[in-house]
Amino acid sequence: MSISANAVLLEPGRLQRQNNVNKKGNAMKKDKKVGAILQTELNTAKFKVIYALIFVSLIIMAAAAVLPTVWIMLSGFKDVKEIYSVPPTFLPKTIKLSKLWDVWKRLELGRNYLNSLYILIGEVVFAIIVNALGGYVISKIKPKGSKFIFLIVVWTMLMPSAGRTIPIYMEIVKMPVINISLLDTYWPMWLMAGANSFSLLLFKNFFDSVSRSLVEAARIDGATELGIFFKIMLPLSVPVLAYVGMMAAQNSWGAFFWPNIVLNNQNLVPMATKLYKMKTGLFSMDEQFLALIFSVVPMAVIFICFQKYIMGGINIGGVKG
Repeated sequence: MSISANAVLLEPGRLQRQNNVNKKGNAMKKDKKVGAILQTELNTAKFKVIYALIFVSLIIMAAAAVLPTVWIMLSGFKDVKEIYSVPPTFLPKTIKLSKLWDVWKRLELGRNYLNSLYILIGEVVFAIIVNALGGYVISKIKPKGSKFIFLIVVWTMLMPSAGRTIPIYMEIVKMPVINISLLDTYWPMWLMAGANSFSLLLFKNFFDSVSRSLVEAARIDGATELGIFFKIMLPLSVPVLAYVGMMAAQNSWGAFFWPNIVLNNQNLVPMATKLYKMKTGLFSMDEQFLALIFSVVPMAVIFICFQKYIMGGINIGGVKG
């Protein structure tokens, strides 16, 4: 009789217990999760009710977020009397798409669109290049005092934005050292986009995950620091570039506070400022609603195309490789 047979005779329940463990393991592998609920749990009446309640709650919250925007878009095609009618109507009696073109020409939104585009492009470029350079310097070059600079960057994230408004505006009115005014220019928005501490930390954390031996090998081959940055680091950081660029574009298009303060020339104001100044009474309510459509559509398209970067961007660079 073999040794294994003797072991089975000495422990007659051992083989049965092992089989039970294997069956449970196979069952757990086959059991898939549906969100936070296992598939086997979902088959029970209790969890079916919980799942249904969660699903209905999500539908209600989604409707609460989407319906106001849909109502505004549809109200743009109503006349003023229909907008103020009691009880209010959700769908317009007639929809004339030609009204979009008529409102576009009357409001002269082409210039404002171009202004918003200029600001957006500048903010995206500054947000990527300046913050990425700062993250590279702190992560890989590490000059003297870099730890102190990093502490200052983190500390600025804790400062309330209201406490920075007046000092920043004073610098815009009269820039230190060069003593020139940046009012009625796009430079204040561009420079502030390049001084985003959260974006800098994203780049810094990502560059920390890049092997230092790769950087050292490039230096041995004679590459300059800028060459390493533009030819090695930036191509490797495409996910971070996409996220920072999309968030900078989103924030730029909807920005109102600083453009409204800095830009006094009406030929330079972006869409957000134009929409605010439409409240003067020169434009009817339906025209204002249609102008909101023109303002919302570009960001909606960007979000649909790049939502995977926007939704997952907060995890970028969070774990070192």
